[in-house]
Amino acid sequence: MRWRPVLWLILALTILPGISGAAPAIKPLEQLSVMRKPHVEAVLAAEESSIQPGRSFWIAVHFQLDQGWHTYWKNPGDSGLATEITLTLPEGFKPSPLQWPAPEIISRPPLVTYGYKNEVFHLFKIDPPQGIPADSRVQISAEVTWLECDVNCFPGKAQLSLDLPVQNGPPQPDPVWAAGFDTARQKLPVTTEEWTVSAQERPEDFVLTITPSGDRIEPLRSLYFFPEDPEIMNHNAPQPWAFRNNAYELRIQKSTIHKSIETLTGVLEADRAWSGSKPNHTLYVHTPVGENRLAEAGSFTATDNKTVFEMHPESAPADFAQSTLWIALIFAFLGGLILNLMPCVLPVLGLKILSLIEHAGDSRRKAFQSGCVFTGGVLVSFWILAATMLMIRLSGRQIGWGFQLQSPWVVLFLMTLFVFFAFNLFGFFEVGLSLTRLEEGTRHPFWGGVFATVVATPCTAPFMGAALGYTLTQPVPVVLLVFTSLGLGMAFPYLVFSIFPAWLNMLPKPGAWMITLKKVLGVLMLASAVWLGWVLSLQLGWITPKSSAEHYGPAWQSYDAKRIEAVRLEGKPVFIDFTAAWCLSCQVNDRLVFQSKPVIEKMKQSGTVAFKADWTHKDDEIARALESYGRNSIPLYVFYPPEAETPLILPELLTPETFIRTLDQYTGNHRTHGIISISDQ
Repeated sequence: MRWRPVLWLILALTILPGISGAAPAIKPLEQLSVMRKPHVEAVLAAEESSIQPGRSFWIAVHFQLDQGWHTYWKNPGDSGLATEITLTLPEGFKPSPLQWPAPEIISRPPLVTYGYKNEVFHLFKIDPPQGIPADSRVQISAEVTWLECDVNCFPGKAQLSLDLPVQNGPPQPDPVWAAGFDTARQKLPVTTEEWTVSAQERPEDFVLTITPSGDRIEPLRSLYFFPEDPEIMNHNAPQPWAFRNNAYELRIQKSTIHKSIETLTGVLEADRAWSGSKPNHTLYVHTPVGENRLAEAGSFTATDNKTVFEMHPESAPADFAQSTLWIALIFAFLGGLILNLMPCVLPVLGLKILSLIEHAGDSRRKAFQSGCVFTGGVLVSFWILAATMLMIRLSGRQIGWGFQLQSPWVVLFLMTLFVFFAFNLFGFFEVGLSLTRLEEGTRHPFWGGVFATVVATPCTAPFMGAALGYTLTQPVPVVLLVFTSLGLGMAFPYLVFSIFPAWLNMLPKPGAWMITLKKVLGVLMLASAVWLGWVLSLQLGWITPKSSAEHYGPAWQSYDAKRIEAVRLEGKPVFIDFTAAWCLSCQVNDRLVFQSKPVIEKMKQSGTVAFKADWTHKDDEIARALESYGRNSIPLYVFYPPEAETPLILPELLTPETFIRTLDQYTGNHRTHGIISISDQ
């Protein structure tokens, strides 16, 4: 259950109420109306300044949060803890259930959580009895526990009270709180007869059908569903939706631990009000889950020319999208920069260094022009990759970074190109370094950028995985921005040298050593060609790799989602290696880590069941699995500790020490809550 991982937190809330900055001793309830914690101020407030016998009134626990901090909704998402409020009322007073305003999406890739920033009113509607005497006073108290988080999280607890007079006349709005209550009610989910919602279940997702009443179609530009049940949905997956047959259809991907449900309950958020009489943008959904009446494939395809069809990515509030976009752009730039040092690009990097040295005497204008053209070649290549991925994904297929290397023809082309360059560097013939150097003119530097990008695609550098995974849920302009940042990061070193050509004086002067370096680079090129030949042989079925059990370590099983779930239910640790023969980073990690004797022994000792998700060939199931973890690139290493609800994501560049340390830490009685990224420290 999701509450088990936070037993320690409940204990802390019980025995350490002053841990977050409260006074050492709790004041009596009647004296305590405001509690200030390090990052949250909690107040028990009333909308009106008095109570009239028999007339309903509203109260709320109001949180004012510091900038950047948040608390959680009833379903916190991938991690977190819902706020809990227990009211103590005089006899005869009847409270409504806690009214939850619509939450915000709070993203810390690869985690997606639901909660509140800045301020939130947790509302209750109270029905007082008729017989309370006038001119008396009524005391209401509330015990509140919550979790306040930014990067770090702290438990909070407060005992709050409210003292209100009873008067026979109509109560007056409290000038401090009345406007806030009115705004808060507009954020509550509504029910309306103007729309009907139905749900169908498919093997991998739920489909919500949202139909307006009457013939008038209400235009919607965004839809997002927040489920009340935390275990049915993959919170990090996109929620694509389409308009057809005079209704909207929204797909909600199931979680890997989803359970069978008879009723789907949650909140549906749109960009407009659901009712003409109320301004609320969230609709309460409580609908039976019907049998699958939709086609298993192509259910979002237009059926005729009259059908309006448009696929939309997940919609999120603007502040979430903007803040996460900056993180994704920074990660993409850093990933592109590091990509220059990856084994895929290293041979080409040597050729570029040689070219820079040869042209150290060029004019500043000429060097700058060549650097810009080279950068243009890199950027255009990344844009073409992004556009191709978007078009293929729009057709319904699942693809990711390096998808083109799943084609034997592309692998054959690259293998031939590497052989060509190797023989050129060995001196069998001379065509110059026109494809890789920054030289005069505009053609050759451009194609050098294209070539550098093409050979970089078998690798995923640190930071790239999260940045590329972010694009899974974003509109086209955002995807292009992320890929642009990735390209700029990759081209940055060469662009800098072209802007400041005097820095080239720090490099060695041309000499005989360059001939030796060319031959070394030729060997690296030839080795890359041999590796691509091995990849091609695997793709064409000419060779069959031996199982990992024959080579080393515990037996690796082929990826099987049902088998993985069964092993996890047995309480065993599970490790999943998302790999491919054409992914050079994957192969390096495989040799250095998974063929390491200490790692083999640790996996056997811990009883870890290992699965390989081989993406050498096109495989939609593996692509969907990657997407469920917020990734569309490999390598990806996923570890489920024993009885864990959600996984840990290990670094792309893995070391035996990191892997062993992870197994040591998490193969005891440790449980996780939410996807956690493990850094290689």
